[in-house]
Amino acid sequence: MLPTNAAAKSTARVTLKKRWPAAIATSLILLTVFIIEIYFQQLVLVIAKGDYIWSPLQPQNIIYLNQWPNVLVSVVSTLFFFTITFPLLFGVLRWFWRTTGGADDSVGGVFYYFSAINNYLLSLKVWWGFFWRAVAVTALMFLPYMIAYAATSPEVYALFGTSVPLGISSLSSISDFLIILGLVGSIALIIRFYLVPAILFWDETISVNDAFKYSYIVSKGSKAAFFYFVISFVGWFVLSMLAVPLLFTVPYFLASVTVFSRYIINNYQRMQNTAQQGEF
Repeated sequence: MLPTNAAAKSTARVTLKKRWPAAIATSLILLTVFIIEIYFQQLVLVIAKGDYIWSPLQPQNIIYLNQWPNVLVSVVSTLFFFTITFPLLFGVLRWFWRTTGGADDSVGGVFYYFSAINNYLLSLKVWWGFFWRAVAVTALMFLPYMIAYAATSPEVYALFGTSVPLGISSLSSISDFLIILGLVGSIALIIRFYLVPAILFWDETISVNDAFKYSYIVSKGSKAAFFYFVISFVGWFVLSMLAVPLLFTVPYFLASVTVFSRYIINNYQRMQNTAQQGEF
């Protein structure tokens, strides 16, 4: 049985009842680093005289890497997230996992993955695990779009001294559909790994590779529910732009996600134990 959105959110509010100041402080640290990263990206854009930051999650936009400044900016931006933002984000998720589980960690716990070289390297392994899988999945899902783009691009045919054939030029009309198809397909495949952080927090002796394997197994039957759960916070984030402070929305969201993830893992464990007992 899957947790209801209301139950997960209610549990998150209860666990944060006496921890709101600390939860807000941890979220403020994370938001500050995100803001620094954005300003850092803009600074590099100005210095390198680039005009676009490419993301591996947008393979259809790789055409914008036609100038070395854009390549430089994209690489530097990725490295910043890889070495600074992600280890902190991972530490923040761990803090909320432990807090919603009853721990009384200090705000400094968000820097857990900067506290020792082994912890830091672990966070980088997790990032790399997500990175290469996301790149592979999005490249595969956006392949039809990239083929259609190459087949209808005047620049490609110009290299051969010809123009786009009339029969092929009509393919450009389906570009938007192929982009949407690629996006939906990418989300459907990548969401299989949403439990990786929770599994690593649940049992810190598990290897990163095993965490991805277990997430693929444990998340079966709950991926759609998790996606709907995340979407249910859209209203909160919209309100954050109008009235409700983002410093309330972020900790509420992160705590709710960890509660939802813990329920899925515990439920899977109960099912496994029940199945094992039935064999005897």
